[in-house]
Amino acid sequence: MPLNGAKKTISESLGRYPVATFLALTVAISWGGVLVVILPTGIPGRGEALDDLAAPVFLAMLAGPLISALILSTVLDGWTGLSRLLRGLMLWRAKPVEYAAAFLLIPACALAVLFPLSVVSPDFTPGFLGPHGGLSMVALSLAGGLVVGVIEEIGWTGFATPHLLSGRTLLAAALGLGLIHGAWHLLVTFWAEGAEYGLVFVPYFLAAWILAIVALRILIVWIFARTGSTLLSAVAHASHTGGLFAAWPTTTTPMQNLVWTSLFGALGLIVVLMVTSWSSPKKN
Repeated sequence: MPLNGAKKTISESLGRYPVATFLALTVAISWGGVLVVILPTGIPGRGEALDDLAAPVFLAMLAGPLISALILSTVLDGWTGLSRLLRGLMLWRAKPVEYAAAFLLIPACALAVLFPLSVVSPDFTPGFLGPHGGLSMVALSLAGGLVVGVIEEIGWTGFATPHLLSGRTLLAAALGLGLIHGAWHLLVTFWAEGAEYGLVFVPYFLAAWILAIVALRILIVWIFARTGSTLLSAVAHASHTGGLFAAWPTTTTPMQNLVWTSLFGALGLIVVLMVTSWSSPKKN
């Protein structure tokens, strides 16, 4: 078969199932890279390995959605596909409700849970209010969250979401992608926290990394459907990742983390569903 014919056949095959291909490739790249890094020291991670390998594990995980989106956009649409990914990062104009949702909604839900709990026990005091907190911690957390958000959302939002929204409702698209996005964190989370959490790990993961991520994904898909902005979607992701890093209590036990993340995930899902159902998802 001529080379051009082979390329066309591959492109047509991938074009039939672009999201499934993206998800499979993302998991393969992320988990494959992470396993290469962590297998020599064991799973779950313990002791110095958690500190020594954190950076390469983190980078290997982030590589999945970014590389998958770049490869599939190139294979399916060439420069047009790559420019589409870039164009989403250039869009930033939105309505006040969309800015507020992206920047504030998720951190507000976390603080709405932690502040009342901190009255019951000081262990739940948000981390940025602790002795090692402050504005510098918040700024660094949000900056790191934005880097993570941009890299991840090029794939989850820039590539996968437009395909999912074609022929599906916003909620159906967001639920499916959110469940897979949450489960994608399983390997790294178990490596980093499995030894510490023990039997609490499964319910903790379901609360902090499935329920909370589903709520986040519904919010992000709603923002993208209204604005077409991958950048604003990345900001919402940054407010979740960076906001939680800044707010996470520094003295809580695994059981206490299960309690507050369960409440946070439930409240976040309720609030996000209220906001997204209250306002139409049509683009500006």
